[in-house]
Amino acid sequence: MYIRIKRKKLTVFLECSLSDTVGVLKQKLGRIVQMEPANMRLLFDQQVLDDSKTVELNRLANDDQVVLVYKQADGEWEAPDVTPTDTANLDAKLDDE
Repeated sequence: MYIRIKRKKLTVFLECSLSDTVGVLKQKLGRIVQMEPANMRLLFDQQVLDDSKTVELNRLANDDQVVLVYKQADGEWEAPDVTPTDTANLDAKLDDE
């Protein structure tokens, strides 16, 4: 299965299994985004996912969207920020061509 991990304009499609823990997901993701797992949080339905719980226990399903936030230099966590894709604008540009 795959989950979509989003932060600002970044989208990562991460392959995982139901038995993977959130900690394992963060390790895989850390290699992709060049960030230590301890400096990342994953949120689903506005709730922080526990590193020790599995994908299945967190009720994540194929193609679910998970939000990634980073720990800031001051030790606080940044606010979730996901930039929506503007497909309507893209469609308008294609129609103009």
